[in-house]
Amino acid sequence: MAAAAGVLLYLSGPPRTLWWLAPIAFAVLGWVIQHLDEAHSVDSLASRVAMSRRTFTRRFRQTTGTTLLQWLLSQRLARARRLLETTDRAVEWVALEAGFGSAVSLRQHFAASLGTSPTRYRAQFQAG
Repeated sequence: MAAAAGVLLYLSGPPRTLWWLAPIAFAVLGWVIQHLDEAHSVDSLASRVAMSRRTFTRRFRQTTGTTLLQWLLSQRLARARRLLETTDRAVEWVALEAGFGSAVSLRQHFAASLGTSPTRYRAQFQAG
């Protein structure tokens, strides 16, 4: 776990060297987390840190242990879980706020990753 711009970034696997994550790179990851409800691409993020697509992709994987798309999914799922745990807003709203675009997409990703639906997750969390 590394802190960036007041935001916690969860890195999968064992800690790796963060030498390439200069302040601007941390800033881009923090920016992405603050804008999870928007679309992101390797090309747009690579340009934000003045790297080629290939360099950004390679260094991102070396540092986080995952691809950008997998990392985005993990961050979006974490946000959805937090919103389900801390609000009673509709699943559709949670899906949009977390960047899934639709409740259907959120439900599919929840089922694939957590083996449950957002509604059941919320009920289990509130019951526990």
